[in-house]
Amino acid sequence: MSVASMLELFSLQRHDFLNHLQVISGLIQLHKEEQAREYIRKVAQDIKRLRGIVHLGIPEAAAALLLFHHRAAERQIAVDYDVRSDLAACPVPGSKLGEIIELVLQHVAACLAAAGESGGGRLSVSIDEAEGGGAYRLCFSFAAGASACGWDDAASRTAAELRRLGGELEKATAGERHHVILSLPKHSG
Repeated sequence: MSVASMLELFSLQRHDFLNHLQVISGLIQLHKEEQAREYIRKVAQDIKRLRGIVHLGIPEAAAALLLFHHRAAERQIAVDYDVRSDLAACPVPGSKLGEIIELVLQHVAACLAAAGESGGGRLSVSIDEAEGGGAYRLCFSFAAGASACGWDDAASRTAAELRRLGGELEKATAGERHHVILSLPKHSG
């Protein structure tokens, strides 16, 4: 993940934080304390949803996912997370893993846009250990038209680079859902 991307993430989070404070302040000034409490509860719930991402064990991977989360919200794409494992034992260098995750998510966003989903849609992100526990598995699942999710050159290069690092990038389709699966090696012990 580049320094520019990290700064963009910081700027987006700062903007969100200030916006939340302004909304709460406005509700309190209008004596709408119950709405202010409800707003605070909703924001706290949203932050709690991202807790698994923040504690991934590789900051660059977490930053790539958080940056995409902000970009997806701008496009009205809902992102659901199911984080069952951190990535702490992954030997892929953090900067390289952040870059790979960014490229995979750009591919997913392009698939959603090509399917006419740029103004909405839903992405499911799951992070767990693969069967047998010898590898990590990141799965990005979404609905899109069958022709909307071909590999482009960047995705093909990312897959080749990931293979050199001991991982794998694959695409699968089950019914109307596409799955982009990122398998990462794991240190044993």
